[in-house]
Amino acid sequence: MIITRSKRASVFVWLRRRRIKVFCAILLVFAFLLYSGGLGVAWTKAYQWATPKLIFYRWSEEAVHNFEISDLTIYVAQTLTNYLDAIFEEDQIDTIHIDIRFEHWARLGKLRDDAVAMGQLSESHRQFFPATIRHGGRSIPVKLRLKGDLIDHLPGDKWSFRIHAKGDSHIHGLRRFSIQHPGTRAYETETLYFEHLRQRDVLAPRYFFINVTINGDSIGVMAVEEHFSKELLESQKRRDGVVIRFDESLFWENIRLHGSPGAYDNYLVAPITPFRSKRISGSQHLSAQLVAATALLRGFQKGYLKASEVFDVETLANFLAVSEIWNADHAMRWHNLRFYYNPFLTRLEPIGFDRGTTIKPSGPTLVASLEPFFREVLKDPKIYEAYLKALQNTAREFLDERFQERFRSRAVELLNMIHFEFPFLMPLPFHLLQERARVFVKMSSENHDVLVASDNLQEDYPLLVDGTYKVKSEVVSLQFANRVPEIVSVLGVWAREESNGHRVQIWPTPSSNKRLKLPATPLGSAPHIVSLDIPRPDDLRVDLLDVDLQVERTKIHSSERLQLETREISSRDVYHLSAQNWNESLYQHEFLVPGSNSEEFLVRPGEWWVNKTLRIPSGVELRITPGTVLRFAPDAALISHGPLRFEGTEEAPIQLVGEDGPNGAATWPGVIVMDTGARSVWQNVIIRNTAGPSSIGWNLTGGVTFRRANVQFMDCRFVDSQAEDSLNVVRGTFQMTNIEFVGSLSDAIDSDFSSGHIISSSFQNIGGDAIDISGSKVDVVDTQLVDVKDKAISVGERSTLFTKNLRVVRSGTGIAVKDGSSAKVQGGHFSDTQYVTLMAYTKKPEYGSAILHANEIVSEGARRLALAQTGNHIFVNGEEIATEFVDVEALYKTGYMRK
Repeated sequence: MIITRSKRASVFVWLRRRRIKVFCAILLVFAFLLYSGGLGVAWTKAYQWATPKLIFYRWSEEAVHNFEISDLTIYVAQTLTNYLDAIFEEDQIDTIHIDIRFEHWARLGKLRDDAVAMGQLSESHRQFFPATIRHGGRSIPVKLRLKGDLIDHLPGDKWSFRIHAKGDSHIHGLRRFSIQHPGTRAYETETLYFEHLRQRDVLAPRYFFINVTINGDSIGVMAVEEHFSKELLESQKRRDGVVIRFDESLFWENIRLHGSPGAYDNYLVAPITPFRSKRISGSQHLSAQLVAATALLRGFQKGYLKASEVFDVETLANFLAVSEIWNADHAMRWHNLRFYYNPFLTRLEPIGFDRGTTIKPSGPTLVASLEPFFREVLKDPKIYEAYLKALQNTAREFLDERFQERFRSRAVELLNMIHFEFPFLMPLPFHLLQERARVFVKMSSENHDVLVASDNLQEDYPLLVDGTYKVKSEVVSLQFANRVPEIVSVLGVWAREESNGHRVQIWPTPSSNKRLKLPATPLGSAPHIVSLDIPRPDDLRVDLLDVDLQVERTKIHSSERLQLETREISSRDVYHLSAQNWNESLYQHEFLVPGSNSEEFLVRPGEWWVNKTLRIPSGVELRITPGTVLRFAPDAALISHGPLRFEGTEEAPIQLVGEDGPNGAATWPGVIVMDTGARSVWQNVIIRNTAGPSSIGWNLTGGVTFRRANVQFMDCRFVDSQAEDSLNVVRGTFQMTNIEFVGSLSDAIDSDFSSGHIISSSFQNIGGDAIDISGSKVDVVDTQLVDVKDKAISVGERSTLFTKNLRVVRSGTGIAVKDGSSAKVQGGHFSDTQYVTLMAYTKKPEYGSAILHANEIVSEGARRLALAQTGNHIFVNGEEIATEFVDVEALYKTGYMRK
C-alpha cells in the first residue's frame, strides 16, 4: 500500500483532532465533577494536582496559598484555549535528533539515577560521552554530559545536557550550549529577561525552544541555552575574551555533605576561575587577560579596589536595573555571576544568567539589597548613582505602552510554542512587574533593605583555607585565609623530596612545636589574612606544598594543597583607562592649555615631547592647530574620552610620531578614543610608528582605536604602523576621504561592528589585509590598493560591502567574502593577484554562507578569477560561478592565507 503525502497529512490532521477530542472529554468530566455537587475527594485531589502545575513557576508560595478555588475554573477554560492555539504553532519549533550508543546511554542513566539518589549532581556525574546530532540534513558530532546542580534538571525523561559540538560544527550558530526542561528557567520568562538585557547592551546567552528526540524517542520541548563562548561574545559585538566567575564548587559540596552551603555561601572566600581554561592557556593574549581579570575581581573581593575600578559602571548599572524589574534575585546571587573581561575598557562586564523560576509579588523590595556582593558594589557612589539612574530609566521604559505591547506579544509567541506540551502554563503576570516598575520610577536610597546572614556551625567542612605561597630566593612566603566561621590551626607545612616524592615537614621544626591560629571568618565576611615566612629548604621541592589543618572546636583534621602564586600581580599592574580630571591633565603636560570654555583643551603650537600618557577627560574636546608635532615616548599614548579635533593644513600638517632614537623613530602605543558623544575630525594629520597599547590585560590591536566613537578623516596619512591594525574602529562610524595607509605591518583598517565610507584613498605595502570588516557595513569608492600581502578586502561575520571603481595591484587575494556576508563590486581593475581575485567561503559555520556580486571588473594575472566554496555564491556579470570543495582550515593553516 502506498501512502501519498496528502494521505499522510490527512492522517496527521485526524490524529491531532482526536487528541483534541480526548482533551475536551477530560475537561468536560472535570467540569462535571466541579459543578455536579460531587466535589468531595475528587475535587480536593484535582485541586491539589492542578494548582502547582498552573502557578508554581509564576508566583511564590504565598500566592499559591491565596489562590481561590473559584479561580481554577477560569484556568481550566484558558487551558483549552492554550492547547488549541499551540496546535497551530507546534510546527514552528525546530527539531534536533540526538543519537547516542546504547552503552553510553546506559551509563548516563546510571549517573542520573545516582545523582537523583544523592539529591544533586556532583563532579563525578559530569562525564562527557560521544554522540551525534542530526539537524537540517547534517550529522554533527558532539559530546554531551548531564548538566545542572540540583535534580530539578533530571525529571522523568527530560534530562538537562551540556553539549559541545566538535570542530567547526554548530547548531543555530551555537557550538557550546545546554538543553533543559523549560521549567528549570521559568519557561518563556528566561527568554524575555535575556532579550531585555541585550536591549540594554548587557551580555546574555541566546535562549530558545526546540523539540528533541533521543535515539528515536521524543522527549518533547526543551530549552536551549547558549554557554559562555566566543560565539556569545561576538554575536553581541564584543571581542573574543575571557569570562570568569566565583567558583561555586565548595558551595555545592557543602550542600551535598550537610544540606546547606554554610560558610561557603560567601563570595569573599570563593576562588576565582575562568571558563574554558585550556583554551586560555594556549593563547598568550587570553592568558594575559585572565591575569588582569582575576586581579581586578580579586582586588574587589579583598577590598583594596572600588567597584568602579573593577566593573564597567554603565553596563553593571543596566544589568542591575533590568534584574530589579524582573525580580531576578537568582541571577544576582554571587555564585551565578559571570563576568566578561572587556579588553578595551580593562573592566569586567556582567553576563545575565539563570534568572530563576518565580516572579514573586514582593512589591518594591530591591533584590540587589538582598545579596551581599551587590550591597558592597553599591557602596561605590559612582555605581550607586548610575544604578539609580538606570533603574528609573528602565522602569519608565518598561511602563511604556509600546514596550509592553512588544513584550506581551513576544510572550504570547513563545507560549504558543510550548503550550502543546504545557497547556496549563498561564500568561506571565506582567502586572506584578509593572507594580515594581511604578515604585522604581521614584526610587531613592531610602528604599534599600538589608539582609543579615545568620550564624551556624558544622561538624566538618570540605575545604578550610584559601592558601597561597610564593617562592623567593631565601624564604617561602605563605598566606592563609580562613574560609569558615571557626578558629583553624595550621599544624604543619610539608614539602616533597626530589628523589622519591616523600613528604617532609618544613614547618614547624621539631624544636619549635608551634601552631599558627587562623581567626574565624563570620558568615558573609572577609577573611583575615595570616602570613608566614619559612626559610627555603635545600634539596626539597617547594613547588608542591601541603598544609595540615585542624578545626579547634571539633579537632577535625584536614590536609590541603596550597596554590603557588607564580607571579606577583595586583590591580595596580592592570592598565586603567579612567580619565583624569581637568586639573590633572593640565598639570602633567606643559603644552596643554584650557580653551575658551571648560569643555576644551588646546595644544600650544610647536614641537613637543610627550613623556607620559596624555589623558583627556570625558566630554572635553582636544584641539591641535596646524604645524604642531607631538613626539611620544615608547610607553606614552594619547587616550581620550572626548572628541579630537586635529586641523592641520597641506603645508603644515599635524604630526603624531614616536621619539627619535639612534635607530630612527621608536614605536609608541598610539591613540585610543572611547565613548565620545561628538564626532572627532582629523584633517591633514600624519601618524607614524604606532604599535598598539600593550600592558597586563590591555593589548589592543589598533595603533589608532576609535571605540563607540564617530570620526571623520580627511587628507591623513597612517605610516609604518607596527600594530595588528593601523586603524581599528569598533562600534562606531567613520568617513575617510583621501587617506593614505603606507607600510602597515599587518592590517591597515579593521572595522568591527561599525559603518563607514572610504573614498578616494590609497593603501600601499600592507602586510596583512588592507581593509578587514567584521559585522560592519562599509562602502569603498575610487580607492587604490597596491602590494597587499593577504587580502585586499576581507568581509566577514555578516558584513555588507559595496565597492565602486576599485583598483587592486599585487595582492594575495582580491576580495574575500565569508561567514554570512555579502558584497557588491561595481567596476574594478585587479592585476597580478597571486591567488584568486574573488572568493566566497565559510570559516565560521555559525554565520552561514556568503554571497558576492561582481559586475564590470577586469582581472589580469591572477591564478583564478573566482573561487566559491560549496554552499556559497559568486556571481560575475550576473552568471553564477560553479562551486567546489575548499578546505578552509588547511587554507589558513598551511595554504596561502597562512600569515
